[in-house]
Order: sequence, then C-alpha cells, then structure tokens
Amino acid sequence: MGLFSSFGGHLRYTDGLQVDGAFSVAHINYGASPEFNGLDGRQLAQSSRANSISSSSRIKGVFNARFAFDGTEAGCSKSDRLELWKSYWLEYIRAFDLLTADLSKSVVTAYIGRHAVELGFKYILLSRDEAFPPVHRLDELSRAALSGPSGQESYLDFVVAFCEQYSRHIEDGKVEYFRFPDYSGGRFFAGNRLDIHWLSYNFALILLKLIHYTGLDEEFCL
Repeated sequence: MGLFSSFGGHLRYTDGLQVDGAFSVAHINYGASPEFNGLDGRQLAQSSRANSISSSSRIKGVFNARFAFDGTEAGCSKSDRLELWKSYWLEYIRAFDLLTADLSKSVVTAYIGRHAVELGFKYILLSRDEAFPPVHRLDELSRAALSGPSGQESYLDFVVAFCEQYSRHIEDGKVEYFRFPDYSGGRFFAGNRLDIHWLSYNFALILLKLIHYTGLDEEFCL
C-alpha cells in the first residue's frame, strides 16, 4: 500500500497544489465540515456565527469573496465557547483512543494523549467560569483544575502528583516535548527509552477520570 493511499493512491510529488484550498471561503461550497466526536462541525457555535459567512450554505463568486473570511470569528458567547472546548476535547480523546490501538509506540500517540489531558483541565476551568492560566504545563493546569473540595474525590488521587512529576521528569518543563525533537537551552529529545504504551495508559486513565469528573460519561457510553 502506497503512502497516503486514502486519497486514492494516485498522489504524486509532481501533482499541482489546489491553492484555492488555502481559503476558508472556498471550502463552503463543498458542503463538508470537520467532525467532533461524531458531531457535525456546522452545529457548533451556531448562535455566535448566525451572521457569519461560515453559516452560509453556498457562496456566489468565491474568487471575489476569498478574502472575506479567514476561518476565525470574534464575539463568541460563553455557552458556545464552552461547547467548542468540549467538542475539541472529546475529539482529541477519540483520536487518542484510535491511536493507542494503531500506533501504540508512537510519540505522536503520546502527544495527542498529553494534549487531550491539557484540553480536559482547561475545559474544567472554563466550565467553572474561571480563566485558565496561559500555560501548557500539565502540573500548573492540574493544580488549577483540581483545586478545592470537588477535586478531592478519591478517584482523582495522584492525578496532580503524576502531572507534576511528568512535567518535571519527562518534559523538563518543555511543553513542546513529543511535538519537536529539540528545545530551548540547547536541549534535545532523549526519550529513547520511554515506554509510550505505559505513558498512554496513564494519560488514558487520567482522561477517564476527567470525563467522569465533568459528567460526560455518556458521551462515550461509559
């Protein structure tokens, strides 16, 4: 099976790029949309996008309108923003679940799992109407998300402790770990002896705990 066979197996490096695909407006007429854990992306933030070009079913004169929309919006309501964060989080969980089965030893799997955990902590803070720290470190985010009485449930034992030790002794504070092979201060990736399956096990368990903590068990039929 050739590389990128899902595109029909006919892609060649000599093929021309479809540059119109770099414009958000050009995508609208194809009727497609991203999927978020089975949910059609067109259903997200509908009220906040009511007067947006992204709510149009078809665009006339795509070429002339190509600069009219850049794929982002201002003025998202609190409820729509929370729903967007939830949808992103659940989709990363779904992708991580698939990767743990198909790429169990890949650093990409570890990265997606770690990012899903980060999204979970930030979703928890947003659901409490709290601003999350402008950081990506799991130690700081876990402490912020699971502070207070509600974070003292016994099933959450060691979640913060794991995130603190992981941030210190695997990432060494380098939040781009698993994304890139070198880091600030002249450091480079030396996780050559990491057991990715073991790391993913812990990320998966943290995610199950956070799913239950946020009352979203039914989203995955748990």
